[in-house]
Amino acid sequence: METAGTTDKSTGRKKRQRFFFFLIFLLLLAAAFGFYRIQKGPLYLVVSAPPEGEVIYRIPVKEGQEFALKYTHSVTQRPVEGTFLITADKKIKPLTTSYDAFGPGLPYLDGSLEYTLEEGLITVFHVEEPRENIRLFASPLTGEVLRVEGRDYDLGNLRPEPFLLEIAPRAGAFF
Repeated sequence: METAGTTDKSTGRKKRQRFFFFLIFLLLLAAAFGFYRIQKGPLYLVVSAPPEGEVIYRIPVKEGQEFALKYTHSVTQRPVEGTFLITADKKIKPLTTSYDAFGPGLPYLDGSLEYTLEEGLITVFHVEEPRENIRLFASPLTGEVLRVEGRDYDLGNLRPEPFLLEIAPRAGAFF
């Protein structure tokens, strides 16, 4: 036989359980929404120094946007420019490398690459899979510059000695 006191306790326990499950549901929903916002949030081209984890630049970009990396070749002392595309899956696709004097590390024109030669400038068209990032050593000797939307970001003169840099597209407010 139930008494009024046991019925109240049972009803109160059920209410607390429902409230607890509702609270868990709300927390899970908020977490899913937050994860979605991070993944679909603003896109940035992040330039960082991997060993220290220092973020040097955080440049707003869009999917499908191109950017360039320019430097002076350490052997030929001639300018080199690479162009890249930010893909829909937030990777970097190499597009071209342009230079006017062949040097170590530059694409060798052995007939296996598509290229043009106009007014002394060789432009090689890359057929490569997109990559997660670009890693390079920057130094005052080579004076690397990142160009995004017509704006130049100095990379090579940030430190007196060569240092490792990483350039990668990152979505969301946290990376």
